[in-house]
Parts: sequence; structure tokens; C-alpha cells
Amino acid sequence: MNKSARSVLFVILFVSLVFWSYSNSFLLADENNDLNQILDKCAQYCEKLSHSALYFVCTEKVEEMIRKPQESASHSFRTFGGTTYQVYGGLHTERHTYVYDYQLIRKQGVIKESRILLKEDGKKKHEENAPLKTERFYYKHVIFGPTGLLSRKAQLKHAFQIIKHGKFNKEQVVVIRATPKNEKGISHLYGDVWISRDNFRILKIEWNQQSLQDYEKMKEVAEQSNAVPKTILISEYGYEHNGIQFPSKYTIKEIYESKIWKKRRSKKSETIVTYKDYKFFTVEVDIK
Repeated sequence: MNKSARSVLFVILFVSLVFWSYSNSFLLADENNDLNQILDKCAQYCEKLSHSALYFVCTEKVEEMIRKPQESASHSFRTFGGTTYQVYGGLHTERHTYVYDYQLIRKQGVIKESRILLKEDGKKKHEENAPLKTERFYYKHVIFGPTGLLSRKAQLKHAFQIIKHGKFNKEQVVVIRATPKNEKGISHLYGDVWISRDNFRILKIEWNQQSLQDYEKMKEVAEQSNAVPKTILISEYGYEHNGIQFPSKYTIKEIYESKIWKKRRSKKSETIVTYKDYKFFTVEVDIK
């Protein structure tokens, strides 16, 4: 290649690089502007949710599955050295279903959550002020999940990025990831948020397992089996009323993945909560 040809090639490469840099800068600027708009709209939504007087009831169905060691099938054996070991014969699965009449009242910042147990494992009940009978995981105030991430105050504690665009329940959505700016002292959930492109309401949150309160204990349990936790925790908000999304499903799957056999996973527990038959008595903004 002669000197003239090399010069032309250099100019072409330089121009291409400059054009790519400018194009990339414009795309990045557009995405940042888009993210800022999304965060502002989500903050407005959280303000409406936080300042709304709520009074509603619905049917809450809780299905819980837990796998436990089967002690009755255990046996012992003695090694050549004389040491005796106890070996448990596999796992047994417990399944329970609870149906509640669930009520939430929020007035002037005070939240009251109560349940009437209607059915337990298929048998009719009527237990007022019933506790949540889940054994493995406890949850409360699912409707307010978005405020811990996307209120104006919460946004100051998190870094955000757009990770994808797509569809969820036939709606165009943008998915953003929230991570704490300082992980020390974090005592709340964080993760990925599915946001409607039409009205910026929060439709789904997939929480990061490391933000779970019991995550360190789960890691310890996993280490005993030479595994790592792969827990799935999802809140879905499929019911809309007066501009607010109400919970439709809440899922927790406690899963462990073997370090030895990659992609071999075992599910230790699963809790699936579904909400339906909403009745609204009050959903309005508090007058202050």
C-alpha cells in the first residue's frame, strides 16, 4: 500500500471514529434523558401511592411448598474405623394452602393490614385477625413495594440504568435496574422494575436475592451442600384502580444451584400468593 492510499485510509478511519463517537454520545444522552423522565414520572406515581387513602379487601390465596429431610427414612452405618454416621433418606414435601379475606386500610400515613382465614388445606375456617401462616417466608404491605425504590427520597440512595425494552402483559414496558449506591446498612429490597411506557405505572418488580433479609443464612445453607442460592422473588401489580396498581401475584422460589454439577438446581421451598376479587371502599389522595 503506497503512502497516498494509507493517508486516505487513515482519513476514512478517523472520520468513522469521530462519527461513531458523536453518534454514541447522542444515544447515551437520549438514554439518560429518557431515564431521567422515567424516574421523575415514577416518583410522581410513588407520591400518589404514598399520599393515597386506601381501603380495600380482596381474596388472598397462599400456596406454600417446603422440602424437608425425611428423618423417618434415616439409617446409620459404621465405618471401618468404628465411627457411626446417621444418614437421612431423602426429602419429603409439605404443601399447604391458605385462603384469606385480606384487608388493608391506610389513612393519614397509618397502615393497618388484617386477615380472616377462610380455608386451610381445603377445610373451611373462619378465624378473624388470623396470622400469616407461611413457615418459610413472611411478607407484608406488598402494594407499597415501589416506594422503597422509586420515591424521590429512595432514588437518592440508588443508581439506575435502563436494561431492556419489551412487553409485559401485552403492555409496552421499559425495565430499569436499581442498585444501592452504598450497600452498607441497606435494609430494604432492590432489583429490576418493569414500568409501563404509557403511564409509567409499576407493573412488576424482580427483587435481587442479595437484598433479602435471610440471604446470608441461605448462603450458609447452600455452602453445606456445596451450592449457591438462586432465589427468585417477584412482585406483580396487575390490577389498576384510580391510577394505582394493586398486587396480583407475589412469588418466592428458594432455589440452590450445585457448584459441582453446573445448572443442576434444587428447589427447597416455593411460596405463591395470588390476589383477586378486589373490592374498593376508598382510593383517594389525602387532603393535607
